[in-house]
Amino acid sequence: MWLARIRSGLPASPWRVGLVVLIVAMLGASWTGFADRPAAAYLEQALARTLATFAVARGANAAISFLKDADVTITPVGVGVTVSPGEILDPIDDLIEQLSTLLLWAATSLGIQRIGLELSGSLPIKLFCTAAALIWLGAFFWRGNAWIRIVSTRLLVLAFALRWLVPTHALVIQSIDHHLLSPRFNEALAALTLSRDQASALGSATTQAAPDQPWSERVMGLLNGGARLDLEARVVALAKSMTSLGTRVVELMVVFSLQTIVLPLAFVWLSTWLLRVMLRTSILPAARP
Repeated sequence: MWLARIRSGLPASPWRVGLVVLIVAMLGASWTGFADRPAAAYLEQALARTLATFAVARGANAAISFLKDADVTITPVGVGVTVSPGEILDPIDDLIEQLSTLLLWAATSLGIQRIGLELSGSLPIKLFCTAAALIWLGAFFWRGNAWIRIVSTRLLVLAFALRWLVPTHALVIQSIDHHLLSPRFNEALAALTLSRDQASALGSATTQAAPDQPWSERVMGLLNGGARLDLEARVVALAKSMTSLGTRVVELMVVFSLQTIVLPLAFVWLSTWLLRVMLRTSILPAARP
């Protein structure tokens, strides 16, 4: 009797056969980890890139902070207005500090994603997927109580969600990063690195005069000496580069916000919505008399 019941529940239509094949394939793939390796590699690369950018940002922040403390007047800047380096560099210095804070949050987010990826590929999750798939297949072929079919379906959806959401999320963001974010990141990081080097070189130039004097007196001594024109030209060039650097810093903030905050939250929201829809709907066909 029970054998006849199982035979009567065997999937006959192509989509039912395809559904069973899909579930078995996903179960097998969950044990191979073929998606975990590229996802882990991407998260490692993204974390290394974030920390490298943080180091550049902190270096630029230190160099610009050192430079802006001098109360030195340079002329002309802009349209004949006499300003000091601090007036020019203070806004961009504050912006870089905000970038550094954002990069710490970005690194934290990537670290959490790495832990989530390790958990999704752990042995307990794989065993949970296996048990859920076997229960689902049993309910699919048995075609018995409707409540058992619904519960087994929801259990299977939950198990596969725990197994696949994190690696899928990482691979989707990797694709977006590769095609959209990386070019912007490379240009912005190059501009930030150049400005850091310019500020460091300008600060180093002032240390050559009277090391025991205050920084502002060293700069004044250089300006009153033969290096006045060269140093002033370098400060003016740095001030001009700050104008475009602000845009580049904002681009870096946009890139890391999208990569580590906005897109992950959007993916979580979309996944939660899809999960709710799937849990409310049984993908098992209704039993026919």
